[in-house]
Amino acid sequence: MAIKATCASCREKDKDCYKIGKYLVCTRCQGIYNDVRTIVIDSTMAPSAFRS
Repeated sequence: MAIKATCASCREKDKDCYKIGKYLVCTRCQGIYNDVRTIVIDSTMAPSAFRS
């Protein structure tokens, strides 16, 4: 459920924000967070896929 608040990441006021951990972030920043998280997880998991 979205809450009208100031985004902790981009600092834009009166945005529809969602709680991620202890922060409230807007939909745009949440999408960026998810993209970065996926890249980090993929980069840390990829080497183990090639081990025998």
